[in-house]
Amino acid sequence: YKDYEAYKQGTEKISGRIGYGTAIIESSYNVYNFSAGQYMDVYTFIRAAPGIDSYQKFGLSFQSPDDKLFDTYIDPSNITLSPTYPEITSNWTYKIKMRIVSKKDIPKGRYVFKLETVGTSIQPEKFFDFILYVYEQESPTVNNKYHP
Repeated sequence: YKDYEAYKQGTEKISGRIGYGTAIIESSYNVYNFSAGQYMDVYTFIRAAPGIDSYQKFGLSFQSPDDKLFDTYIDPSNITLSPTYPEITSNWTYKIKMRIVSKKDIPKGRYVFKLETVGTSIQPEKFFDFILYVYEQESPTVNNKYHP
């Protein structure tokens, strides 16, 4: 900060009106024999950037690399990040749950799922990617069955 005392007193603003990101921007997981009906939950955190003096409201979308192979779900699908300036208030960060459900037996390969914002003019170049590596093996490591 140029003038830390001014910042502490609230007379120097350090940022702006829009800014957010995820706690991590990429995560991956290896699975064996990802079969029809099995699911996997993935989590990340979305947070407001430091020094933001306004509320930021937008939707979230979790994009599948292949809609014939996977269904995706996200919760929550809409968030409002609270300001972080002049002080951090409640709801400045959210835990995001993303669910991947296999529609049929998944062939071995690399699958990239993308978390994106909806309804905002500011879109980070890379927000959050989840990379799923599927391998073939005799004993499955994912045993959850999804029943909507």
